Formats: sequence, C-alpha cells, structure tokens
Amino acid sequence: MKFIVFFFCLIYVASCQQAESDNTNVSPSINWGSCPQLEPKEEEKKEKAQIIKVCLEQVPVPKNITQQSVEVHRAEVAKCALQKEGWFNEHGEYKYEKAESEIKKKQLASQVEQQMLTQHSQCKQEAETKFTRVEEVIAQIQLYQACMDYHISQVCGIQISYPQPASGEAQPTAPNNRK
Repeated sequence: MKFIVFFFCLIYVASCQQAESDNTNVSPSINWGSCPQLEPKEEEKKEKAQIIKVCLEQVPVPKNITQQSVEVHRAEVAKCALQKEGWFNEHGEYKYEKAESEIKKKQLASQVEQQMLTQHSQCKQEAETKFTRVEEVIAQIQLYQACMDYHISQVCGIQISYPQPASGEAQPTAPNNRK
C-alpha cells in the first residue's frame, strides 16, 4: 500500500511546494471513499516529504532543462526514495511481495482486499512482461503503480478535488479523477 501512499504524498509535497511559492494554501482534498485506512497519517506524510527532500538534495536538478532531463531526474529521485524505503531486493528488483504485504496490513474489507490482491497480481504481471531488464526497474514500477493507483481509486471510490481557484486562476486537474 505504500505505493499509493507514496503517490498521494508526492501530490501533497508538490501542492505544499506550490502553495509556498504562491503564498496560498491549495492542497488537494482527497476523499478516500470506502478505504479510509489508506489515508496516510501526518507522520507518514512528513517522513515521505523528508525522504523526497533528501533525494532532491542528492540528485540535483539538471542544469540543462529538457523534457528528457526532467524525466531522467524524476526517475532518479524516485529510485532514491524507493531505495531509502527498502523497496528493492539485493538484485535491484522491486519487492512485489512487500507491496502485497502492505495491502494485507491495511485490513481492508475482505472483498476490497481480494480485488486489490487480484489487481496486484495482474499489474505485476503486466509490468514485468513489458519491462524485463533490471535497468528498466523504474519504468516497471511506474507502470505497476499507475495500474494499481487506477484500480485502487476505482475499487475504493477515491476522489481528488482542489479548492476553487480565485477568479482568473487556472484550476489544477487530478490524474485519478476518472469515472
């Protein structure tokens, strides 16, 4: 379950950084639907934010900003954060069994847990089939997490919303607000 917590913590950190730069408080509101157990505690959010901060210090922003350099930087920061949380085995492979264990630890309703475990197996298989080399582990994890995030948001009915912007401001869109 840490993958979805990590995803929402990234949203939280990004929104906090944006709010600091705008001098406004525009954090997204997350309705966890039938899975309130997935909501990260404040301490977890702070731990994730600290890990990301450390990784951003270790992996500096590239001087030559291009779409490719931004994508490479994002992957390096993600790998740093996942390593710090122990998500790789000794061969550099993603610990899918840890993700499965995290799902079980959340003590979700039996039917919801079973759906998530089924989706976990399917998402894992899809990611491992598409990205087979250890060098592609971050792409593999991103596919797995996107797959799981989508299914979790559907199974649980998770919705992300943003406060209404002041007149004249564009409203951000949330990637998981699909029906």
